[in-house]
Amino acid sequence: MSIENTAVVFGIGAPGDLAGTARLLDVVQQADRDGLDHFSLSDHPYLGGRVDAHAALGFLPGRITDRPLAATRDAEGRWLGGSVGQWVEELTGAVLEHGASGFTLFATDHGSPDPVTLGRWAREVAPAVREAVAKG
Repeated sequence: MSIENTAVVFGIGAPGDLAGTARLLDVVQQADRDGLDHFSLSDHPYLGGRVDAHAALGFLPGRITDRPLAATRDAEGRWLGGSVGQWVEELTGAVLEHGASGFTLFATDHGSPDPVTLGRWAREVAPAVREAVAKG
């Protein structure tokens, strides 16, 4: 698969019940300051085993940890998250091996990601994945 000139986009998502709140504005402004490509407001929660194809392909509920996790997937194979390095490995593989071209992070508690997670996603995970993809 050729990945030349493939733009990998990164965004952040929040649940629909955040609409019209001051927290929504805070999250959107932080995502913009951090240079993310898009923001998504979900009209339905992530439901393991009952998620639509659009969500399954690009929306990632997971946590970004300070240290690597011993297991990045649960017993059913669902992504749990991990360290920045574990996220980079997972997402780079998704692009290079499966043709993925964009990712949206959602908080595991179905809320909006906290500022630390948002910063790691935007300033550490996204640039490292883009760099790894460019190297092929």
